[in-house]
Amino acid sequence: MEKAYIFVDETGKSDFTHQSKFFCLSAIVINERNREKLKNALESLKLKYFGSKQYVLHGSELRRKLKYSNKSELDFAKDLRTLVSPINFFALCTLTDKLQAKAGNWTKEVILEKSYSMILSNLIKFVVAKDYKGQIIAEASAHEQDLHLYRNFFKFMGNGIQRLNITSKDVKKHVTSIMYVTKQNEDCETQLVDLLAGVILLKYELKRKVKEVGDISGFELELLKILEDKLFVANINCKDKRKKKLYSEITSYKKFP
Repeated sequence: MEKAYIFVDETGKSDFTHQSKFFCLSAIVINERNREKLKNALESLKLKYFGSKQYVLHGSELRRKLKYSNKSELDFAKDLRTLVSPINFFALCTLTDKLQAKAGNWTKEVILEKSYSMILSNLIKFVVAKDYKGQIIAEASAHEQDLHLYRNFFKFMGNGIQRLNITSKDVKKHVTSIMYVTKQNEDCETQLVDLLAGVILLKYELKRKVKEVGDISGFELELLKILEDKLFVANINCKDKRKKKLYSEITSYKKFP
């Protein structure tokens, strides 16, 4: 059984007292072969722009570092897009409008529950359809957020997804572990999913016409193009009925409420 790695990260906080107006989750799924390709690509990019393969990519810090060293953030983002585009992996994301959630009497716990449940259920559908053995790797965050990911992991481990005939045994077979890391773990995928999480809101704002393309920096636009290019799209030509059904049930971009 081929291995798949699932990297999860968030932007914003679910707590209504936090200044963020949105809570976003993003995930990328990549198999073992393509993980090595992505690692090599990102390390070459880091070496070119920061002089070290071990440099940790993080949105705001990255842009400050490029500006300080008189290097173009747009060139960096274009190079990133060129390098990752041919590598086979896909992305999933959720976005919660906290003002709308509050108006609907949602609590911060409801936001976390719905967000992590959506991401994990989609991931489970995919690894079951592909017959992958998946490992979830999440960037450690606030205790409450990490706990909700952990709880949802065990919820699906115990219950499966009954309406799709995914049993508890199926989940245990195809999602074998969950681990929490920091950026200092130097996982290239964790760093990439962090960058992509930062532009989920832009996708929403463009769709609602809150912003126009001209309002967005070239750096952000290139990252948004990566996100949109990598969002999961179901294979409508799949001949296997079971796989086709599971693929059709995957929601790559979900807005709450």
